[in-house]
Amino acid sequence: MLALRAVVFDTTDPSALAQFWSQVTSSPIAYDWGEFVLVNWEPRLAFQYVSHPTPGKNRIHIDLRSSDERTAEVEIERIVELGATRIGSVEMRGASWVVLADPDGNEFCLFRTVPEQVERALLN
Repeated sequence: MLALRAVVFDTTDPSALAQFWSQVTSSPIAYDWGEFVLVNWEPRLAFQYVSHPTPGKNRIHIDLRSSDERTAEVEIERIVELGATRIGSVEMRGASWVVLADPDGNEFCLFRTVPEQVERALLN
């Protein structure tokens, strides 16, 4: 049986990117081996040194959700102050989210609203 172990980011500066995500998730850095840094969040976030990042748009990304729409706006502003870039906003089928990029350009989303049936499916 397989289990998700970690989401791994390739980066030229593992410590700096791990520090950013540690602050975003309010989770501590669990291990720092220099070329590999692990943030103790669920799922675990790992940052691995590469000499040249993969060019182009990332094909996998993280979706974040706050407790409500008002809190989502506060979190978006906090994350931008930490160094993220706001890319745009999307509305689709009753859901809305903001697309952001971390300091290395990895895109991720923070949901403002999620339809109830989707929220239930994610929790089961």
